[in-house]
Amino acid sequence: MKIFDLRTTSPPGEVPVEELADTPAAVLRYKERMVGLTRQELAMQENINISHVLRCPLCTGVTTAQVAVMADGSQHNIRKVQTVDGPGLHEMDLTLERVARPYELR
Repeated sequence: MKIFDLRTTSPPGEVPVEELADTPAAVLRYKERMVGLTRQELAMQENINISHVLRCPLCTGVTTAQVAVMADGSQHNIRKVQTVDGPGLHEMDLTLERVARPYELR
């Protein structure tokens, strides 16, 4: 999975147009996790439709202002970043929501 920053590409005074940065901010391996009923219900209360919950190695630069692009090309907004404590492990869980209108990849 690749994590991309969003950037605004419109001239000043124009309607802002966002697109993905040219190079990924991070490339992460991950393990898919099951979305629990409680997590799904809480997300629905906030009008978020969770598509994936992924466990990845901890990467301090990953934020909710970025987009995750999966190996199949699908794009997902990062809705939540949670660190996971474990013995000797430094991991995080990413809660993702599929992007309604995908950004153009270069």
